[in-house]
Amino acid sequence: MSTSHSVYLTGLVANTTYHFTVQSTNLSSLSSTSSDYTFTTLSSTPPNKDYNFYFGQLHSHTSNSDGQGTYSSAYTYARDTAKLDFFAITDHSNNFDNYTDWTKSQEWANMKNTANSFNKDGVFAAIAGFEMTWSNGTGHMNTFNTEWFESRLTTGMNLQTYYNKIAADTGSISQWNHPGTKFGDFNNFGYYSAATDKAIKLIEVGNGAGVPGSSSYYPSYSYYTTALDKGWHVAPSNNQDNHSTNWGTSNDCRTVILATSLTRKNVFEAIRNLRVYASEDKDLEISFSINNSIMGSTLSNPSTLNISITGYDSEASDTISKIELISDGGIVSASKIFSSNNVSWNPQLASKYKYYYVRITEKDGNIAVTAPIWTGK
Repeated sequence: MSTSHSVYLTGLVANTTYHFTVQSTNLSSLSSTSSDYTFTTLSSTPPNKDYNFYFGQLHSHTSNSDGQGTYSSAYTYARDTAKLDFFAITDHSNNFDNYTDWTKSQEWANMKNTANSFNKDGVFAAIAGFEMTWSNGTGHMNTFNTEWFESRLTTGMNLQTYYNKIAADTGSISQWNHPGTKFGDFNNFGYYSAATDKAIKLIEVGNGAGVPGSSSYYPSYSYYTTALDKGWHVAPSNNQDNHSTNWGTSNDCRTVILATSLTRKNVFEAIRNLRVYASEDKDLEISFSINNSIMGSTLSNPSTLNISITGYDSEASDTISKIELISDGGIVSASKIFSSNNVSWNPQLASKYKYYYVRITEKDGNIAVTAPIWTGK
């Protein structure tokens, strides 16, 4: 006579092979051990299975400020030639007419109207924004999804005053542009408040029309880590900051968002929820989750982190050479070497740090970094 028993195992990692044996003992204390058995857990369903990857740019200029071309030519080129999914024009606000009273600015109204005329759900998300450019070394910021614009020429419009303004407009979304010694680092990412943290969602880790490694490309990866260590909840972006008529084609860098469908509303929703990563490759798709929570999430202080990372490049020659998990202070918590354009990695770690984000390096040196997942510590 035999009796069947069921055993339930928890904490197993997806797509992993396990070995086990079975030992039985009868009433006479005689025991035997089975042969070695193996089983492989199923691949986990990616938490972003309902999201699509959309590639675009969130920093560009036209002849309305210090760039070239018209609003219409910029949106047309970005959509039809660069094949971007979303694209923002962000001319310098101090160059708009009637810069002290946005309600009287015809140029601002024209930009918004032109964006609306090009915006088409499922095809192209056209965005109108502006760049706030302090000239005293404070820094530059893009702001999106507002009725208004603000200018550095407004009396008393310093960084703290501006932070208060964007925090008061709960629909607004702002981005720190090219932080560094040249333009400024926002007083070392000071003046944190919970309200402003909800308004500032992006930080450029790459900026410029040049190819990565050239003198006209400005990486700011270390400033991203600094901002996170200061307590800000931001996602990385990579934008060309075009000043010529090459919107989206001056290099292969992209800001990538994960959304259910391509609409302007969904682009903003993805940014608000930090489902964003920055890539120096124009078609690299990255999925990143911890304990089934996608990039941009905050966990409830778990003790164990079951991590899922996938990277895929549609160009077979663009092989991924390394994946790293970056934590507080820029610490590399884990890393693995690869040599494929289609990779997955499912490490399990003890939770030690406040945040983790993914850094992928391709064989050609191109880098991509994701938004973090915060552990809740």
